[in-house]
Amino acid sequence: RKDKNDSYRGYKESDRSGQDSVVDSVACDYSLAEDTATSLMETSTNNNSVNGLGDWFAKYKVPLKRFDIVEKKKRTVIVSFLFRGLQYRREFIFDTEQEANRFCQVIENEKQLLGFRAKARLDAALGDIQLKDGERLSLLVDIVSATDLPTKSPDPYVIVRFQGKRIHKTEHISNSKNPIWTLRKGSLFILNVDALVLFEANDGLILEVKDQDGYSKRNSLGAVSVSPQTIYNWDGERKEFELKALSGETVYNEGTLALRIRRATDHDIEFLNKYNKSSKFEIKNVAGDILPTLETSGSALKKLMKVNRKTEMGKTKYLVRPGPDPKRTVETEWLTKEQIEEEALKPSHSWLDIGSGNLGKVFVEIIGCDGLPNMDTGSSFGNLTDAFVSVVYEDCFARTHTVDDCLSPRFMPWSRRAFILHMMHTSSQLFVGVFDSDPHTTNDDL
Repeated sequence: RKDKNDSYRGYKESDRSGQDSVVDSVACDYSLAEDTATSLMETSTNNNSVNGLGDWFAKYKVPLKRFDIVEKKKRTVIVSFLFRGLQYRREFIFDTEQEANRFCQVIENEKQLLGFRAKARLDAALGDIQLKDGERLSLLVDIVSATDLPTKSPDPYVIVRFQGKRIHKTEHISNSKNPIWTLRKGSLFILNVDALVLFEANDGLILEVKDQDGYSKRNSLGAVSVSPQTIYNWDGERKEFELKALSGETVYNEGTLALRIRRATDHDIEFLNKYNKSSKFEIKNVAGDILPTLETSGSALKKLMKVNRKTEMGKTKYLVRPGPDPKRTVETEWLTKEQIEEEALKPSHSWLDIGSGNLGKVFVEIIGCDGLPNMDTGSSFGNLTDAFVSVVYEDCFARTHTVDDCLSPRFMPWSRRAFILHMMHTSSQLFVGVFDSDPHTTNDDL
C-alpha cells in the first residue's frame, strides 16, 4: 500500500527476478476463492484493481497446496510458495498481531478444507477400486486417429498433459481432417505413474488436438479428458472420444479422437526404449520386386487395341491379368468369371518375407476388389482402372501386381499378392490402400 508521499508501508524485499514487492495487512484477502488460489496483492495506478480492495491488484495467483506458512513472529508472517517453477519467500507485516493470527488461521482452515475436498474427490474417483499399497502403473498409451476435424485442411498433432505438465507430443499429419498416427509419428508412449497419484489428478489425462499453424496462436481443434478410473480399468480396446473446446479456445465441438490404453508389458517398455534411442528404421520397399515375373501392359494405344474378353463355345472368357500361371500358360490364359473366382481362392504360390521385427509374423493375402470407380478415360474402348493394392506395416512397404482395365480385379495366386510381415510391436496398425496405376502421373488413390 502506498501513502500520499508514495513511500511503501511495510516490509520490502527483492525476489529472484529482481522485482520489488510489498504485501501488508491490506493485501490479505481472507475469503479465499473456491479454486484454492491465494492472491498476493500489490498497489497499482491502473484500472485493474480487485473488487473491494481499492488500488490493490493480484500479482501472483498461487494454488493453496503450494503455499506454506514458514514462521510467525508477532505481526510478521513468513510464507513460502512455488510460482512458475521458482520457490519464493515473502514476509508479511500486519497492522496488528490479531490480524496476523487471523491470516494464519484462515490459511490453516482452508488447507484442511482442501484436504477434505481432495479426499472426497479421490473417493469418488476410486469408486469400488481398491488400490494396493505403493501400487505403480506402467501404461501403454496409443494415440490412434482422429476423424472429422474442424477447419478445411488442418495439419493436426496431439499434445498430452498430466497434472498440468506436457508429457508427450506426436508429429503432425499434413493436410488431413482424418489423421492416423503411426509409430513413426509418435503414436505410442509409456506413462509411468503411481496409482494414487493418477487418481488424485482431477482431470486424468488431457489430450489436445492442435493445428500445426505457424501464423496463429489459437490453433486448438479440441481436447478430451480421460478419467483416472477409465485409464485404470482400460484393457486396450479402441475407444473414441468427442473433442471439446478448452477454456478460452475456439469452440468447434466437432471431431473425435480414438485411443487405446493398456498395462504395458516388459516387451512394450523394452521395445519403445530401443526405438526411441535408435535412429529411424529403414523402410524396406519391395514394390519393385517381381515375384514371379509376369507380363504387364504397354502403352495406352496398345491397351486400347488389346482384347480382354472373347466368346468361346457360347461362354464368355476373360483375359487373365497380369498374366497366366507360368506352369499352366495355355490353360489359364483365358478363363470364365467362375473359373477366375475359383483360381483366386487357391493358395498363393509365393510369399514375400519382409520386415525387421522378431515378435511375430502377420500373413496377408490380397484376393480381390469389387466395384472400383473408373479413373481412366476411354471406357467405351475398354480402358478402365488399372488397379493395384499397397500394404504398409511398421518398417516395410509392398504392393501387388497391377490388374489392367478391371473394376472388380482378382489377384491370382501366381502373382505378387501374398506377404509375410515381421512384427515389431503388437499395437502396430496395418494399412491397405487401393490405387489406379498411371505411368505418366501420380497414382490415383481409390
